[in-house]
Amino acid sequence: MDFVNGVSLSDLLRDANAEHPTRVMREDISDNDIEVIYRQMANFLLQLFKLDFDRIGSLPNPES
Repeated sequence: MDFVNGVSLSDLLRDANAEHPTRVMREDISDNDIEVIYRQMANFLLQLFKLDFDRIGSLPNPES
């Protein structure tokens, strides 16, 4: 698996202009953008749930 450069979702959503670090989401993000983000996260989870592992925490061996 290759590493893909990116930006943390929490960094994108966090209000950088807040006086103190906060978990409150930026106000300038549109509802459409939030919907796209949630749909992408749901699709990632659905893809992960399709994987079948022999043991808890095991990953398939690419050599087999």
